[in-house]
Amino acid sequence: MKRLIAGIGILCAVALLLPSAGYAATAQDVTDAIAGGQQWLRDHQNVDGSWQDSRNSSARLATTSFAVAALLETGVPRTDQAVIDGMDYILQFVQPDGGIYVPSQYDTNYACGSAMVALGLYADSTAPDYTFTKPILQNAIAFTEARQITDTLNFYYGGWGYEGEQDWADMSNTQFAVMGLWYAYRAIGQNAAGKAWNTHLLKYVQRCHGWSDPANGQNWNDLAWAAGRNTLGTDGAFSYYPGTSFYPGGPQTAGGLWCLAMIGEDTNPMVNIAEAWFNANYRWDATPGSYYSGGLGAYYYFVFGMSKALTAVLGDNPLGAHDWVQDLTDTMIDTKMISGAPANPGDITPVHWTGTGSLDGGDVLGTSWVLMSLGFADPAVQAKEKILADEPAFPYPVRGKITLSVQSPVTISNAGRVNGEAGQHIDVTLPVGGMDFLLKNVTNRVVLTIEVPPGAMNPANPHSFVNANGSLKKDISWFKLQGGQWKGMPNVPVTVDKANNRIMVTLTDNGPEDRDPTVGTILDPGAPGFGAGGETYETDGFLDEWACFISTAASK
Repeated sequence: MKRLIAGIGILCAVALLLPSAGYAATAQDVTDAIAGGQQWLRDHQNVDGSWQDSRNSSARLATTSFAVAALLETGVPRTDQAVIDGMDYILQFVQPDGGIYVPSQYDTNYACGSAMVALGLYADSTAPDYTFTKPILQNAIAFTEARQITDTLNFYYGGWGYEGEQDWADMSNTQFAVMGLWYAYRAIGQNAAGKAWNTHLLKYVQRCHGWSDPANGQNWNDLAWAAGRNTLGTDGAFSYYPGTSFYPGGPQTAGGLWCLAMIGEDTNPMVNIAEAWFNANYRWDATPGSYYSGGLGAYYYFVFGMSKALTAVLGDNPLGAHDWVQDLTDTMIDTKMISGAPANPGDITPVHWTGTGSLDGGDVLGTSWVLMSLGFADPAVQAKEKILADEPAFPYPVRGKITLSVQSPVTISNAGRVNGEAGQHIDVTLPVGGMDFLLKNVTNRVVLTIEVPPGAMNPANPHSFVNANGSLKKDISWFKLQGGQWKGMPNVPVTVDKANNRIMVTLTDNGPEDRDPTVGTILDPGAPGFGAGGETYETDGFLDEWACFISTAASK
C-alpha cells in the first residue's frame, strides 16, 4: 500500500519541475540499462585495475571504489575479474593508521569512505580471504570514527571534515564517512546503529536541518537558530553545515536523510519534514543551480544520495502524489548515452551516464552512481541487499526499516513488506511483520540476513524477540504464509544476534519454505516471529552460512 506525505507548511525555494511525460521505462529497460552500464565500466577499466574520470583524474581511488561497488551492488559476483582487479588496486592504499587513502592527496575522508563501501560489499564471511579483509575493515572503522568531531562545545560537533580537522565539518564529508561505516560494520557482522558515534552524528544532523518550530516541540536545531541565521520553520531541507543559510538543497537533504536512516533514525520527525520539502521541490532533471549543490552542478551525486535516502525512508511508496521510483527510472533511462554498437551481434550494448559537475567527477562516477541508484530504488533489480522501508499501512508492532542481505553470487529482487497481521494466529507474534523476496543463483542453501530495527531486540519492548530478562523469546521461528495463515516452520534454522539486531535464516532451495520449483531460485514470503515451537540459536557476532547450517544440523 502506498503512503502519502503529510502536508507541512514549507516555502518552495525552487519551482516544481517534473520529468517529461511520455514513455515509461519498463523492467526490461532497467535490466538492459544496468547490463549496459556494467559493460561500459568493464570496457573503461584501466590495466592496473583502476578507473579514472576525466574531470577528476586525481580521485582515482574513490572513482575505482564506486565502480567496484556499482558492479557488486547490481549483482556482479565478487569472483568477477573486473571486481578482483579493482579490489587489488584499492587495497594497495591501505595505510598503517588504518585509513584507505592516497597520502599525497587531499579529501582523505572521501577516499576512505568510498573504499569502505567497496570493501564492505566485497567482503564475504564464507570466503577464505575474509580473514584478510575483516581486519582491514575493522581498522578503517577505527580510523574513521577517530576523525569525527566529538567536542560537544565545537560548532561542528558530530560531523566529519576532509582530513580529520576539528575546525570544519560538512554534510557531504559526513555522509561519506557514515556510508563507509554503515557498509563496513555490516560486512563484519555488526549493526552501525547504536554505536557511540551515532549520538554525536544525530546532533550534527539536527543542527544542519533547516527547521525549528519550538511551539510544536521541534527545537532540535539549537545552534543554528540561536545564531539567528535563518527564519523559523521555513525550510525543511538540510544545509551544507550548521548555522548557514546556504542550502545546496537536494544533495545535502539526501545526505541528512540517508545519515538518519543508517543509524536507525528513519522514523525521526526530521524525516517527514525533509520528505515534504523534497515533495514541494520535486525534480529529477539535470538543470544546474542551487537546488542541486549551490551551483557546483553535482547532478548524479544528488541522484545517488536521494535514491538511497528515499529507499530507506519511503521504499517504493509515493512521495506525495509522485511515483518517485518510476520518475527516477524514467529519467535515468532517458538520460543514458549509447556508447557505440556491441563488439559482436548479440553482445550487450554498453551505455553510460555523463557526469556534469565537480562532485560527479565524470562518466565513471556518473555511471556508477546511477547503477547503484537503480539497484537501491527499483525492487525488481537483482542486488546483494535490499532495504525495506517502514510501511505505516501495516500494523506490525516494531516500527522501522529492515535490511535484507545475502552473500555473493546470490541476489535479492522483488523484495517488499507484507502485512503480517493478516492470517496471524492469536498466539503468534511477528514483531517486524512479513517480507517477500526472490533469491537467485542459490546453490542448495543460502543464509538470508535480516537487520531489524533496534526495538525488535529491546528487552523493554513486550513485542520484541527478547524477554525482559534478556533471554530470547521461546520458539523463535521462520513463518510462512500458507493457506492464508502464518505457520511456523521449526525445521528452518534461525539464528539470532541480539547485540547487532540481526536474524539469520537458512533457506533451502526447493525446501518447504520455497514456493518456486525452479532450481537455484527461492521465492518465499516469510517472517521471523515466535510462538510456533521452533528451535533458535543465538550468536554474539557474525555467523556465516556454513556455520549456521552445521550448528543447526549438529543440534538435531
